[in-house]
Amino acid sequence: MEEKVILEIVTPYGSILSEDVDEVVASGTEGEFGVLPGHVSFVTTLNIG
Repeated sequence: MEEKVILEIVTPYGSILSEDVDEVVASGTEGEFGVLPGHVSFVTTLNIG
């Protein structure tokens, strides 16, 4: 079975997305980052857009 990342997007009003994905690439306030299966959990802020 192929490993997946559980992507959860949460706002102050609640969860808006919960989905299994192969990879996550996003633009954060500290720069662009990617997350692959097996990486550690972390919390960060995202750029708008």
